[in-house]
Amino acid sequence: MKNVLRKGFAIIISAAIVLCLIPAQKISAAEFDLGTATVNTYENSYFGHRITLPDGYVFCASELDSPETAMALINSGAGITIIEAESTTGIANMNIILNNGATGYTEKKVFEEGIAEVKATLSEEITLNKIEVQNRNVAGSKHDILVVSASIGEMTFSQRQVFLMNGDYGMLITFTGADDAEADAMLKWLSKIQL
Repeated sequence: MKNVLRKGFAIIISAAIVLCLIPAQKISAAEFDLGTATVNTYENSYFGHRITLPDGYVFCASELDSPETAMALINSGAGITIIEAESTTGIANMNIILNNGATGYTEKKVFEEGIAEVKATLSEEITLNKIEVQNRNVAGSKHDILVVSASIGEMTFSQRQVFLMNGDYGMLITFTGADDAEADAMLKWLSKIQL
């Protein structure tokens, strides 16, 4: 049950962030790609980053098996969860949403608008203990990331969100752990692709 709640909250926060990116016009880029996945790695050369899962984590859902449908949805302006992973213990999870509509945004602006959306639409069962934008070193570069700590009843959890942009496209990565230490450790799964 705890994992379901954590995943549910991850989707709520991620959806609020993606809603901020509804574009006035959508731009298709020939070089944009959905990325590829192996047993423990998701790699996206368009964004120049990969996620490497440590032992104890598995990919549990992917839209990579339906590339035409996924690409059509993204190019229409929809944000879709392209891949998800969770721990084999069912406590922590990660998801990646790809979308089209990032032109004119910065990482910080995406998250600031997302915070406002989350606060405006949050259900009474969820208590935000902390939600803020922090500038951190992630994958060898400085990024504005969203830092969240929240509670649902007696259960607390933490999230870290990274938003990578290239042209009009965005890749939102959400890491959800049991606490701040676990969520921070999950950020280390993200690395740059060495070309």
